[in-house]
Amino acid sequence: MYGLTCGELARMINAEGWIKKPCKLTVIPLAGWKRSSGWRDAGLPWVPTSPHGPYDESALFQVATGLIGKIGGASTGIGYPLPFQGVAAPDVDKHKLATALNGYRLPGVRFVPVRYKPYYFAFSNQPIAGEQIYFTEPHRAPLTAINFYALEALKEVVGRDLFEAARQAQ
Repeated sequence: MYGLTCGELARMINAEGWIKKPCKLTVIPLAGWKRSSGWRDAGLPWVPTSPHGPYDESALFQVATGLIGKIGGASTGIGYPLPFQGVAAPDVDKHKLATALNGYRLPGVRFVPVRYKPYYFAFSNQPIAGEQIYFTEPHRAPLTAINFYALEALKEVVGRDLFEAARQAQ
């Protein structure tokens, strides 16, 4: 999600002096790759990077909800077959939350009400509700900003301030 190929990143690390002794480096350009390309454009099969990265779009979802997962107080789908694909918690009106999030009119993304029981992590076997993220135009979606819009929507719709709850838990 840093916007570079591995080779470009390696060149940057050398050029910026981020390591004391730059390495000898040969980068072979990937044929047909464009800055706007996504994984599917590579024509390669997806190999899951972890149990929480089962799909080729997993990195997009992780950026969109990973901050919320670190703050805590809401499920991002981990512990259910939708890792990082939404925001849910107990006592949430899933329709109001989805309406609030869709009301922000974020480009390239829509939010659909969902209800489920995670089988592990913070809300084990407890019914929770919220929204599931669908990317309609992933290249336009404000991935990191989705975290903050979701935090604001939870505060607005449910009265749950996750930052305040995390601060009090410390």
